Amino acid sequence: MAKPRILISSDIGGDDPDDIQSMVHAFLYADKVDLVGLVSTPTGMAGRASSIHKVIDAYAKDYSKLKTWSSDYPTPDYLKSITKQGSISKAPSQGFGSPTEGSKAIIAAAKASPEPLWVLTWGGMTDLAQALHDDPSIVSKIKVYSIGSWNTQAEPHARNYIYNNFKDLWWIENNSTFRGMYVDDAGNANNNW
Repeated sequence: MAKPRILISSDIGGDDPDDIQSMVHAFLYADKVDLVGLVSTPTGMAGRASSIHKVIDAYAKDYSKLKTWSSDYPTPDYLKSITKQGSISKAPSQGFGSPTEGSKAIIAAAKASPEPLWVLTWGGMTDLAQALHDDPSIVSKIKVYSIGSWNTQAEPHARNYIYNNFKDLWWIENNSTFRGMYVDDAGNANNNW
């Protein structure tokens, strides 16, 4: 069975460590998937592609150990080669603006194989909206899993553009279950972790 092709769009960096932890976790399972893109889409936050590179540098320290478990772990150089800077600004009111390295990477990855591209958005959807605007033909080639909730509130225009204009998009928008890692026993949000 072919490994799922994955592109991660993340608002990694800044003062919120959740996506750094998620990226470490993703790299731990990188032998089980085909990572084809890592895009920093901070949309007004402090993160940049350099934040992804810092996680790759940490991965590089353990790479030789990981390879003893599986020969399928991607090299740190490969991970750096697929890391792209996405939009730094939030999408304007129409939901799209100008192409970025990140939006172009989404289009290229979607067209690179007949296998579906899983786009995981861990923050704003600015680069995904831009990619869909620039090349609507990719809608049938991608499957999207997005973390909504406060990401939608902080950056609604791109998300709403996708929702209103791409009704055939295969999309799961998760607005709550991802919170399992930082809620207390009563179910209240608690970032003391």
